[in-house]
Amino acid sequence: MKFPPKTLAAATCSAALLALAPGVTSVQAQQQTQQPAQQTQPQATPELDDGTIRAFAQASLEVQEVADKWKPRIQDAEGQEAEQLRNEANQEIVQAVQSNGLELQTYNQIFQAAQANPEVATKIRQYWQEME
Repeated sequence: MKFPPKTLAAATCSAALLALAPGVTSVQAQQQTQQPAQQTQPQATPELDDGTIRAFAQASLEVQEVADKWKPRIQDAEGQEAEQLRNEANQEIVQAVQSNGLELQTYNQIFQAAQANPEVATKIRQYWQEME
């Protein structure tokens, strides 16, 4: 079972960043500039215990809030101002993920796991319902 399109956008940093700025390709691109040494190592699947999945669910809701907040401002801006707003939005997205105890790479890996594993996706949806 896959996420519906709206839920998909809420769940991924990459989607939030793309919604904010077509010039930004993903959180992974930002992560490469912050931690280039980690990119040379193979990406392991994170431990998907209930606490990690709950942290992802909470972080994804916060990421969506940030995207909703910044998107209109970025769309109305141009040039240098738009770039500055994108940078601020990206920082808030990173902070939303990290404040829930996740690294960006882990967040993206959990998102990918949820797309591939219906059980993980169902658990995330259950946590979202509890958080509403």
